Amino acid sequence: MKGDLYRLDFSNGKSYIGASTTCAEARYKAHKHSAKTGSLFPLHKAWRKLGDPKLVILKRSMPIERLWTAEKQAIVKYNTKIPYGFNYYSGSDSAPGMLGKCP
Repeated sequence: MKGDLYRLDFSNGKSYIGASTTCAEARYKAHKHSAKTGSLFPLHKAWRKLGDPKLVILKRSMPIERLWTAEKQAIVKYNTKIPYGFNYYSGSDSAPGMLGKCP
């Protein structure tokens, strides 16, 4: 199984790092839906306040066994943990986001 590593860049200069076992575009749509339906996660609150972020694909079709480590490393590299970005955790120890379908 493979997945995408991505970054969401907001207009205030802060970012969010995420990993998904679907394509990043599908995960983007799922995040957008969560923001619209009132999720209280910092990422979704920022989405409502700042508008749609820019989706940046950091790594496409990465082997799943390396995806979690890559996500954690990217959070450190891009300094996206709260208060400098919108990552609540230092990375996932479970399956990356799997919502949505890819184009």
